[in-house]
This record gives sequence, C-alpha cells and structure tokens, in this order.
Amino acid sequence: MLGSAYYVKALAKDQLSKIEAMINLDTLGLGPTEVWVNRSAPWLVNGLVVVARSMNSPITGMDMTGVGESDEESFIGAKVCTITVHSVTPQTLHVLHHRDDNPGAVHFEDYYKTYRLLATYLAVIDAATAPVGNSCPIKPL
Repeated sequence: MLGSAYYVKALAKDQLSKIEAMINLDTLGLGPTEVWVNRSAPWLVNGLVVVARSMNSPITGMDMTGVGESDEESFIGAKVCTITVHSVTPQTLHVLHHRDDNPGAVHFEDYYKTYRLLATYLAVIDAATAPVGNSCPIKPL
C-alpha cells in the first residue's frame, strides 16, 4: 500500500485526471475469481461480469470489508474508479498473513482461469472508454 500511496501522491493533477481506472489484483489463486463489489466502480464490475460470462468463467462477489485495506484505497481517495479482483473467501481467509500463506496455497488452475479472464478483460476495457460523466462514489475506508 505504500507504493500505491506514493504513486498517487507523486502524480500531478493533470496526470491523475487522465487515469480512467485502477484495476487492483490482490491475493489471486486461492480459489475462483472474486470481486470486492462494494469497493469497485459499477461500470468496471459490470464489464468484468460480461467478459466472465462470455468466457464461461466463474466469478462471484466477495465483500472484504473488515479484512483490511488494499492498494485501491489511495486511488479511491483521489476519486479514481477502481475494481478489486481477488480470491479470498471465508474458507481461505485464514491463509492471509499466516504460515499457510505460501506457494502451496495457490490453486494453479484457478490462478490460470483468473489470468485468462483478466487478460481478456484488460483488452476489452483498453479498447473501450469510461462512461461519460463517470461517477465513482466510493469513499475511502
């Protein structure tokens, strides 16, 4: 989080205004793809869901409120639209910052499915533009 906070703070206002979105990837590979829906811009979530459905790729929403903060916070504070993609569930939460937090916890098939989904999603949103009058009403934690 220190690096993302430094990055946002170091940007000039005109540079910051050119950022249409920040896609935060955190704790991937513990299981299928999850999205922190209530900390993500609706247009980014909707786009990811459309891409996931077109690829028949599993995706669900998992609220991480109370678990901790992540790199999206600095961007949300700067009013940049964000989406946080992760793989944490109540069943895998115990892995975070624990001795079980090691390469053995990674489910490589789930990781690969998430990689394919995100690679396609990035190509799709790179070819698109943010909605006109885009609003990101998410408030910092």
